[in-house]
Amino acid sequence: MRTLICLLALCGLAFAEQPPEVKLKLGHYKNKEHNIGLVIDLTHHEARIRWDGSKSVIKLDPTHGADGRIDFIKSANHVVLQVWPDGKAAVFVEGSDDAIAVWRDGDATAL
Repeated sequence: MRTLICLLALCGLAFAEQPPEVKLKLGHYKNKEHNIGLVIDLTHHEARIRWDGSKSVIKLDPTHGADGRIDFIKSANHVVLQVWPDGKAAVFVEGSDDAIAVWRDGDATAL
């Protein structure tokens, strides 16, 4: 049993309980309809995301969007992540012009 817990921790699957202020800035998000998921980490100045199945962490710069929304961009005019003051989030996937809403479904390890 101890070996299994250590293995889960090494794989990033075991998490300590996060305080509320961290839960607002860090977590795993998913859209079941599109079968996509990612870790969103807003604990730094730039946002950091990692898509499920990828080892690559993408750093995104914040810009002001409409109605208090923050857009996180990969490069000029290339929005990847949108976050609203109420905690809603949406992502833009390569090859899609429309934002895809994602919902927090669990804790995650900081990126």
